[in-house]
Amino acid sequence: MLNLRYTSFWLLANFLILILVFCLSLISFPSFFDNQDFNFLWFYGVDKFLHLITFMFLSVWLSGQFRKNSYWKPAIFLLIFGLFIEIIQHKINYRTADLYDLFANTLGVIFGFLIGLAGLGGWCLRAESQITRSLSD
Repeated sequence: MLNLRYTSFWLLANFLILILVFCLSLISFPSFFDNQDFNFLWFYGVDKFLHLITFMFLSVWLSGQFRKNSYWKPAIFLLIFGLFIEIIQHKINYRTADLYDLFANTLGVIFGFLIGLAGLGGWCLRAESQITRSLSD
């Protein structure tokens, strides 16, 4: 992990975000989108797209807290986290596990850390620097 000033904050935020993703992964989406107002959101494969976007976000989020040469650590964690979600979904009767979900998760992790490598990585240091400057003004 990077040498961050507000490490406790980032760790708590990580935990809360992962809990949120886990809880949302257990929601039965058909009941969530039964409302006619949400019909425009449905397209074939929307769940795979949501997996990809979610894991891409998680990867970019974590790329802000790790050195580039250590991206493999949160990447492995996220892949295991995605597998854990699929195992839990397999165990409950209103969700299904899907290998394509794991594939979408993996693509999201790859794309997210590529975004980190392209320049967004370490964003937490920049955010902390901005916060520190704002507080000192």
